Formats: sequence, C-alpha cells, structure tokens
Amino acid sequence: MDDVRNGVSRHVFPAGEPVQLIALEDIAEFATLAFADPGRFAGRTLELAGDAPTPDEAFAEINAATGLGLRYVPLGASEAEALGPAVAEARRLWLAGHRWHADIEALRALHPGLRTFRGWLAEGGADLLRRALLDRGTPR
Repeated sequence: MDDVRNGVSRHVFPAGEPVQLIALEDIAEFATLAFADPGRFAGRTLELAGDAPTPDEAFAEINAATGLGLRYVPLGASEAEALGPAVAEARRLWLAGHRWHADIEALRALHPGLRTFRGWLAEGGADLLRRALLDRGTPR
C-alpha cells in the first residue's frame, strides 16, 4: 500500500476489473510443495493467484476490515506517463488485454488452504495494512 496518499490509492488497474493476487504465505506454501515433491513440479510453471477481486471490491474489503476509509482511483494515461515509462507501459498492456491467467481453482486443488483476499485480511493482513498506513500518517 505504498501508493496510498491522503487516503487514496492510485494504480494502473481499472476499478471494476478483476486483478489476480496472492498472499505471500501462499507463495511459500507452493514453494514448500515443490521442494517436497520435486518430481511432480520439475519443469512446470505455475502462475500463482489466490483471488481476483476488482480494486473496488478489494478496497471495500480493506475498509471493512480496517475501518480506514480508503479509496481507489485508477491512473489516467497522463498520470501513468508522468510516473515513468514502465508504469505507462504496464497500464497500456493491461488495457490492451494482457492479464494474469492463474487457474485459481486448480491451484486450490493443489493447496486447499489457498487464501482469498478476505481470508488474508482476517488472518492478519488487515492489521499489517492498518499499522503500515497509520505509521505513515494515513488518516482514518
């Protein structure tokens, strides 16, 4: 949440389109699975995600869990350009349809404890976000 300024998060994703994400703890779980059974995973590439909320849905969940009242606003083209060519290119690619395509249900079959965004928030993610944002002076 380093992009939150004055209670507003700005990023390249349209507010109403799903964005796949994964909890750090789940990345560690998949690494553990791969090390425990290298024959099963050798040569495979797994695109990882545990949930796919829209930014609007994610911020509604964050606000419900933290009480912070944050908002999400997508970056426009000129704002993305001002942040640098990498940000502008990421926005352009996303809008052109280049997305993540993790098969979340197949991943859940491999790792039944795969966290949803809401689950991650409930397991301590909300506290982490609240502390990080309040330490930076983000208003309630």
